[in-house]
Amino acid sequence: MSGSLPPVTTQSDTHRRRRRRRRWPFVVLALVIVSAFGGAWRLRKQSGTKIDPALVVSSKRGDLSVEVVDVGRIEAIDKVEIASRIPGRVSTVTVDEGDSVKPGQVLIQLDRRESLRQAARARAELSKALAKSAHAEREVKRKERGVFEGIVSAVDLQAAEQERALAKAEVELAKVAVAEAHDRSKDTRLTAPIAGTVTRRGIEPGEMVKPGVESSFESVALLTICDLSRLVVKIDLNQIDVAKVKLGQKVKLALDALPGESFSARVTRIAPASVKVAGKDLETFPVEAELDRADPRIKPGMTADARIFVQTQREVVLLPLESVRRDGDKAVVTRVVTAGTSERTEVVPVTLGAENDHEIEIVSGLSEGERVKIDPPSARANETKI
Repeated sequence: MSGSLPPVTTQSDTHRRRRRRRRWPFVVLALVIVSAFGGAWRLRKQSGTKIDPALVVSSKRGDLSVEVVDVGRIEAIDKVEIASRIPGRVSTVTVDEGDSVKPGQVLIQLDRRESLRQAARARAELSKALAKSAHAEREVKRKERGVFEGIVSAVDLQAAEQERALAKAEVELAKVAVAEAHDRSKDTRLTAPIAGTVTRRGIEPGEMVKPGVESSFESVALLTICDLSRLVVKIDLNQIDVAKVKLGQKVKLALDALPGESFSARVTRIAPASVKVAGKDLETFPVEAELDRADPRIKPGMTADARIFVQTQREVVLLPLESVRRDGDKAVVTRVVTAGTSERTEVVPVTLGAENDHEIEIVSGLSEGERVKIDPPSARANETKI
């Protein structure tokens, strides 16, 4: 009988089939894991990389105030340092620091004894010169009669006339000395030239003074008087900032001595030329701004943070400075685009306008309300290159 014989199963074939059955569950598990990772990757790709909301800002429309910011010093517009025209010893000082004074009020009295002696001496010299002049006048008249009668020569008359001229000159000199002695006596009294407040006293009774504003011992002003009703803040600006400043511009002041308060002022003076800073190879341009109102708490010598309002751009598109990257004369921003649940970024070139210390105007390239990513500079960008 013909026909095919049944296959013969060997022991090795049996082992191979058993191994295949044991590997099958592991293959299925591997396929499940791969499928899961693939699905997660596709889901992540669809949703995009999540951007930290703290690094995203929106452009807004508003007013931009362009300011020049610097530190200034409060000073009085009218400030006088009392000087002595003559040397002498101080007899009395009638005022102290903080006292109010009026024009013409006596502030310091010097010892008058020497000036009184000089005045008496000058008056005596004048009396002597007047007597000598009167005698010379009589001699001339006597000689004139003698010439008329022929008993005195013309030469003698000329000599008498010369003596009379010299005597008159001595009278004039004596009068000048009397006037000088009178002025010297007046100069022993130092009076207030303006109304104001004594802000510094650098002299005491018994001390010697010399001509000028300084005492002979301490080398400081005898007295300093300031009109505290009119104060200015003096600011030293560089050449870039001073070019933006104009007379009449508003200034906002913040004083360390009065935290939480602000005061207003206006630019009243801009230096026409630079001034070299003492002890430094630096030149600045002094600018003064007068405070709008007096405040007894504000005193000369206080420091103030001054903000000079240079210009105001009305209703412009604004972004924080840190959201704009610059490369020479070009600038770009990183715009955040949202599509459904996904977010992506794109670099957009923009045209910049005015700016202050925290915001900048976007002239073109970005509209109001668009979201922009802030790109903090990396540490590598800030490293010092050697």
